[in-house]
Amino acid sequence: MLMARTIAALRCGMREGGLTASMPAATKAQLAQRLNSLRACNTPSPAIEIKKQIAKLFLGYTSMRGVPPAEAEAMLFQYAEVLEGVPLWALQEICKSPPSGPDLDPRFPPNAVQIRLLVDARAATFRREAKDIQELLDAPVVLPDDPEVAAELKKTVGEGLRNLAKQLRDDDEALRRPVLVPEGSGFKAPSGRDLAEIYRTRQLPGLPVRNGPRNDDRNGDVTVDTEYADHLRDAVGQ
Repeated sequence: MLMARTIAALRCGMREGGLTASMPAATKAQLAQRLNSLRACNTPSPAIEIKKQIAKLFLGYTSMRGVPPAEAEAMLFQYAEVLEGVPLWALQEICKSPPSGPDLDPRFPPNAVQIRLLVDARAATFRREAKDIQELLDAPVVLPDDPEVAAELKKTVGEGLRNLAKQLRDDDEALRRPVLVPEGSGFKAPSGRDLAEIYRTRQLPGLPVRNGPRNDDRNGDVTVDTEYADHLRDAVGQ
């Protein structure tokens, strides 16, 4: 999330295809690391892996279980040709369960072109992010003609990046910090005996009021009269 905001902040500060201020070295390193991760995700899947994923997908359709082996192999070869170059993770996401959609017949697997469209749509966000990061890393510094405007833009972009970095550190510290109950809050977790007393003395949701105890406390266990069980089941069903 913060990486997306960092990219958006830098792109908003661009002018004529260039940055209005030099990018901090730490930010540039983070973007380069993210770009490497995205490129690893977009590594083209080998043909053998494409065939394996499509074969797994076929198993989810009863219409494919009687297809002769030679015909099935020919179909897999066709799918592998159409899906050449797609990232493996995106193909796995699509093939882990039969896809659904207005143009798909649930009785038959999607054809190769339909699978390609689904995979490309799933991977489009990652490819677009990689493209944006590459443009930022390659962008030159283009300062406005007015020195005052240049200084103000540099200050604004710098402050935005520093605030994002501070928020990232604060969020990381918050995740590592143990959750403590403030002193004097009056909060105290109920004991087993407290819970037994609550269930013994208070009416359960949906149960009719009657004279006498609603629950019996036997050996510390909360139980319900047998004749009252139907009402309890109705209440739980609600």
